[in-house]
Formats: sequence, C-alpha cells, structure tokens
Amino acid sequence: MASRNLITNFEEFPHDGRHWMIRWVDGYQSHEGRTSTPSVGVKLCPVSSNPNKQEICKPASLSEEILVRAHTGIVPELVLGTIYKNGRLIGRANAQTININADLTDNSSRIVKANDIMPERPSWWKDEFPYRWIGQSEYNLGKDFSNSYCVVIQQAQSTYIIPCHEVFRALMAPSSEFALALTTGPWATTRERIVK
Repeated sequence: MASRNLITNFEEFPHDGRHWMIRWVDGYQSHEGRTSTPSVGVKLCPVSSNPNKQEICKPASLSEEILVRAHTGIVPELVLGTIYKNGRLIGRANAQTININADLTDNSSRIVKANDIMPERPSWWKDEFPYRWIGQSEYNLGKDFSNSYCVVIQQAQSTYIIPCHEVFRALMAPSSEFALALTTGPWATTRERIVK
C-alpha cells in the first residue's frame, strides 16, 4: 500500500512564533467563502513547546484560544493534541495509547452530545451541578463546540469518550468519497454516494 503525502504546513494557522495545539475540531460547513469546498472549525490554543496533561486539558490561556476554518481536505491531519508553530507541524502532545476491546454491537456504546447530562452520577457529586459527558472543568469546549458529538464506550469500570471528529478523521476522511458524502450536504441527500 502506498503511503499518502502528509500535509504539514497550514496557512490558516497562526504564524506568530508561538506553539499552537489543536484542542477540538468540529462545525463542518458546506461551503467556505467563494469556493465549493467544505470547511471545518479548528480550535487552537497556545501552549508551551512540551505541554503537560494540565496544560492540555485546562490551558491557562483559554482567553487566547482561536477558531480557524480549514478546508476538509486536511481533516486526516487535524489530530487533537497536534502542535504547530508558524502553521507547521512540530509534534504532538504526550498522550497515553489505550486499546479498547469493545463489542460495538451491544449497548456498551452510543453517540452523545459532549454537553449532555449523564444519566448516572457518582454518589459524591453535588446535585446542584450538572454531570456532563465532558465537563467544562475537565476539558472546556467553549460555546463553539459545546454541541459536538462524541462516541461513548462503557466497559467494566471505564468510560471512554471519543470525539466523533477523531472517528471520522481516522476511518472516513482518508476516503474522498466518504468525506464528501459526509461534509457536502444533508446525509439524507448524500448517503446514496456511498451506501447502496
């Protein structure tokens, strides 16, 4: 299998000498400007050159976060936690790799909005606070992405929350037919391109 050419330089990203990390990707739109190319919103925040877990989840500079629009052709490269400087890929935030062995045909998985209130909360949780799939105190999505969808997989004592963008990026975006069907219009009118 031939390897694909990686895009590592993005004009849309800041060119200010600072390190910018991709915190979230969502908000697909059918047309960007005067082109017919679909686009997606990319939330970037400034970080140090080697951010720790605290800086990744709760950046001190949330007020400096920016939202840029990028053409969907670069979606396969828009990995959460990727760090850029002057629009150029320089690395990825340290992350732990977890293998999830789940039977996705049973009730252990579902798609939820990130800000949906969870059906069950721990006994120590205060009733006056909503218990959400992704809490703002844990990973602030801000108003731009509070309605983003995530895949939730629950098994034994663990709950895994995977942004739908990451599923789309890894499984579908490398296929231009899938990507166009999912980003160029309502699913009811585009699904015939890929589903028979």
